[in-house]
Formats: sequence, structure tokens, C-alpha cells
Amino acid sequence: MNSGYTEKKPRLWPSLVIALITLPVIGLVATLTINIIVGQSSDPGIQITDEIINLWMQQNMTTAKGFLSILIPIHLAMLIIALVAARFSRTPIKQRLGLVRGLLPLWQYPIVMFGAVGASALAGWLFLAHIAPGEDEMAMALAFTQTTGWNGAIIALYAAIVASFTEELLFRGFVLRGLLRRLNPFIAIVMVAVLFSLTHPSPFFMAAAFLPGVWFGIVLWRTQSVWPALACHSFGNIALALLNRWYPEPTVAFFGELTLLPIAVGIFGVVMMGVSIKLLFRK
Repeated sequence: MNSGYTEKKPRLWPSLVIALITLPVIGLVATLTINIIVGQSSDPGIQITDEIINLWMQQNMTTAKGFLSILIPIHLAMLIIALVAARFSRTPIKQRLGLVRGLLPLWQYPIVMFGAVGASALAGWLFLAHIAPGEDEMAMALAFTQTTGWNGAIIALYAAIVASFTEELLFRGFVLRGLLRRLNPFIAIVMVAVLFSLTHPSPFFMAAAFLPGVWFGIVLWRTQSVWPALACHSFGNIALALLNRWYPEPTVAFFGELTLLPIAVGIFGVVMMGVSIKLLFRK
């Protein structure tokens, strides 16, 4: 895993600066994107209001075109931030972003990936079961969890591959790896999980993202590579999409439904978290 490069005096401020600018930059990109796209599909002269945006999302987010038109600019901004920040680092770019071989044997990848499902289950039981999603949240969540056919396949693959890669490269690859060089691991992991959750569009999605973000951070910390965290993120996204599709009642939060199937799957995921922790924290 070690490329032979050792940084004698690791700097904390680049990671802190990127952490601070990420939220406003992504927020600005998201706002501009949705206003431009909704404005182009509306009659000239109509003022773009929250009601019009919500209506557009309900009508278009279940199509691959509508879903991707909103998310691609946001994830492109994340990718640019990560690559530019790493380019100006004193550490080689692949090592700075964690694109290196980690300390996790390949046979342990499925275990920590199922652990990500356990993190989502805990988020569902602790938070999502007690939060009623709004109309815009329903539109976005159902696009991800209930859309079928080619549209559904494209949306699920995008969430599992593109979204997971860009988010992990920025939050765990650049920011967290930088903070871990100087801060207590618990503090750094929680800080980045909070930042990661705040980039999601509403309290409902923030609550869903926080505990998985903590899990991805633990995996990166103990493996010293972004690849296992990326595998967890990708598997978690695709697993939630499939579980919601197979579940008999349409829902925006599979683990927010306190019934037999979600509880059984969640318990299995939590058990895998326990096994993963034992493996990750072995000397």
C-alpha cells in the first residue's frame, strides 16, 4: 500500500479549507442547476417558486434524464474540488486521495459492505422511522427506490458508481485522510460524516446519510484506502434501491418501516458490522 513517499510535516489547513468551501459551492451549484433546468421547462416570465420546483421534481425525477440532469452537475463539482485540491497537495495525488491498495484483504470486502447495510438500518430505526418526508423528498427518494425499467437501472447504477465515487473521493479520500493525519480519528470521522450528511438536500436525507458516513469513515481509517469505503458506499446504495423495489409496500425508507423484513435484513447488517469491527481493529 505504501508508495514510498513520506510527508514529514502533514498540513491540516488544506483539508479544513476544502471542508469549509464544499457546502457553499455544492449548494450554489445545486441551486443554479435546478433553477436553470426548471426555468427552461416552464413558461417564459414565470417566477420559479418552491411549489414549481416540487412539481417539476414529482414529474421528472422518475426519469433518468430528470434525475441525472440535477445530480450530474453536483457530483461533477465534487470531483473537480477533490482533484484540484489533491493536485496542489505536497503528497502524490493517488496517495492523497486514498486511491491506493489498502490493508483490507479481498475476502473481507463483502463483510464490511454488508456492514454498510447495518449502518443504514441503524439510521432507519433511530431516525427515519420518526421523520415524515416532504413531497420533494418523496419525489427524489421514489425516483431512486421505485423507478423500474431502463430509467430505474440507469438511476441505480449512477447512484452506485458515479455518485459513490465522487462523494468518497472528496469526503473520505481528500478531507478525511487529511484530517486523520492531525486529529483524533473519532473527531475527524464524525466531522466528515456531518459534512457529508449536510450536502444532502433535506433533514430526511441528512439523517439517512450520517451513520453510513460514519461507517465509511471507520472503514477508510482502518484500511488506509478509499477503495473499501467506496465499495461500502456503492453496495449500500444499490442494496437500498433493490430492497425498496422488492419490498411489497412502496416506501422511501426501507429501514424506516419497522416490520419483519426490514428488521431481519437490518439485524443481519448489524451483525456484519460487528464482525467487520472485529476484523478492522485486529492488530
